[in-house]
Amino acid sequence: MRVGPWLGLVALAALAGAQTASAQSCLADARAGELVRSGRLVEFETLMMAVSLRCARAGVDLRPVYEGMVAANGARFTSAHAAVQQLFGAERGTGYDRYMTQVANRYGGGATDPQKCAMFRTVAATLSNPAADLRALPAVAEAMVSAPILRELICTTGR
Repeated sequence: MRVGPWLGLVALAALAGAQTASAQSCLADARAGELVRSGRLVEFETLMMAVSLRCARAGVDLRPVYEGMVAANGARFTSAHAAVQQLFGAERGTGYDRYMTQVANRYGGGATDPQKCAMFRTVAATLSNPAADLRALPAVAEAMVSAPILRELICTTGR
């Protein structure tokens, strides 16, 4: 069985500080699982935007490759945002805005150095390729966002 060239990218993404994944029984429900996958894509896009901005401040401009990644995967990111918005309802200033504030706060800070910026550039550049394997984006997002906020909101953690 041949694995895609993005498998190394997934491993690289996991080294970027992925959290330990824990199984959630509610994810067996197809709708909950799909919402969590959408939330993961929303968080991944936000994470990459925050990293792009931090790296730019540090003198490493990732914005062109970040924007290329967003353009190449625009339909998938738009669909993920729409699913999350639908979950919270159409009314602005309520749950969706609070959720997005939580997401932005989670990824807005963080250490930035040239090595991390180079690693994130590789991730964004690989995902900006329109011919990339369609499994690459969700695999990288899962490696980098193993515990999305939406999972915490949807699933009972037993605590």
